[in-house]
Amino acid sequence: MGHSVKVKQQRSQKGNGSGKTQYALLILVILLFVVYRLSVRIHQVGGSNLYRALVFFIPVATGLLLLGYWQRNALLKSFDGLNWFEKIVMAFLQLAKGAVVSYLVVGFPIEVAWDLVNRSVTGGRPTETLECPVESFSTSKNPKIWYRFQGGLEQVPMVNSWRELYEDESPEGHFIVLKARPALLGTWLVEDWDLQSHR
Repeated sequence: MGHSVKVKQQRSQKGNGSGKTQYALLILVILLFVVYRLSVRIHQVGGSNLYRALVFFIPVATGLLLLGYWQRNALLKSFDGLNWFEKIVMAFLQLAKGAVVSYLVVGFPIEVAWDLVNRSVTGGRPTETLECPVESFSTSKNPKIWYRFQGGLEQVPMVNSWRELYEDESPEGHFIVLKARPALLGTWLVEDWDLQSHR
């Protein structure tokens, strides 16, 4: 009996240690993601459906499936004792959590690898000037400028000193002018940008 209790305690301690290690690794990945996005990654715009599938959807879906299989027992246990509505809510929460974790663990490294390849391939290509109409000025807590590019919406951060200037400004006649290089799968690597008015 005493031996059985000791074995259970050892398993519990191993489980707790493993959980702490996984949590620490996840925090590390989140910090690396923030640093990379804010200070390392070059601004990229555009991209075909194939790009989005290869760099985002397929890696995240693969990570989600692997995470679900790895955590299948814990996932099934989380639904014990729940009614049908609570099970739907729990499924949504587990799916959202799994998608975030799979992006950080699988999608983020794929994104970094893609960026390195994309940057090396486009290094010798000439810079082009692209004029993109402004869609809106967002002067909220994190001010930004939304503009149209290849039929989609892109954004650039707004300088804080511009907030009052563009708080009630109409986007009509304003353009974001990009200095960018054409890259792989319809993406462009932005080296510089400027806000201009043609009024």
